[in-house]
Amino acid sequence: MRVLFASYVPHLPESTGGFQTTVDALAKVMQARGHEVLVLAGIHRPAQAVILHERQKERFAVLPFDGLSYPVARADEPVEALPGLLAGWRPDIVSLALGGGAQAAMTVVCLRAKVPVMMTVHNVETRDVATIFPENPLLGRLANSAFTARRMESLFGVNLPVLPPLIDPTTCVFDRHDRDEGRSILLVNPSVSKGVDVFFRLAAARPDRHFLTIESWTVSDEWRAILHNRAAELGNVEVIGPTADMRRRDLGQGSDRSAVERHPGAGRGSRRAARDDRTRRPAGTHRSRPRTLAAGFGPIDR
Repeated sequence: MRVLFASYVPHLPESTGGFQTTVDALAKVMQARGHEVLVLAGIHRPAQAVILHERQKERFAVLPFDGLSYPVARADEPVEALPGLLAGWRPDIVSLALGGGAQAAMTVVCLRAKVPVMMTVHNVETRDVATIFPENPLLGRLANSAFTARRMESLFGVNLPVLPPLIDPTTCVFDRHDRDEGRSILLVNPSVSKGVDVFFRLAAARPDRHFLTIESWTVSDEWRAILHNRAAELGNVEVIGPTADMRRRDLGQGSDRSAVERHPGAGRGSRRAARDDRTRRPAGTHRSRPRTLAAGFGPIDR
């Protein structure tokens, strides 16, 4: 079976988040079971590309990034690249996340092409679940947790099966004899929508405790400077970059990008102070830049 995981947001390693790691784990499991897998994703920074298919605006290139066992089509306009992928690669099913206009457009493209879609609900914010499609024999729905399923039932009266994210315990669990008392209070993904303001207020209220936050989504230079400046003011907060190894014993010990370094050009009165990287226009919605794709090559025909 050929499975296409499609999204308008960038994929690993360019962007790291719960959605990306969920797709990555599921893609690897599907591959291990003998299925063919392809990921369609957005890209933050256009790069020179080898175009494998070009018809009107449907342009894409495919190249596995280092560390990934499956090919990724990285498109500046994923919605416009999707028809070409459906025609050229001919997936048996497309896995999509429910959320946003771009994902809704992808769903419509797949259904019009008569390609089955499995839509998974990852978030429960109204902005992400406001698009509800009528019943369609080609459209299935899943929730990524019991909480998400209950929320969808309360909002829309729909009962969704649950498919939890696949997590390899060896990447995040210590043996009992290796565990020690926690040294830090941790926030993964220091963004406004994840509660970074509450995190900093807690740190200010408990100067006796060490607070650690790890970047997840792609962070703009302006937002990173704001985070580091606020951490430096408090003195008990450390901000570090993304990591794929949550078992690292040096986390929370000033091992990475230190919070005590003040970043210039991010005054507290800056108009950009409220900018969260999530609020930037996502890949697939920029109209002013060329529709260039990630560098890559590789056959996609059967």
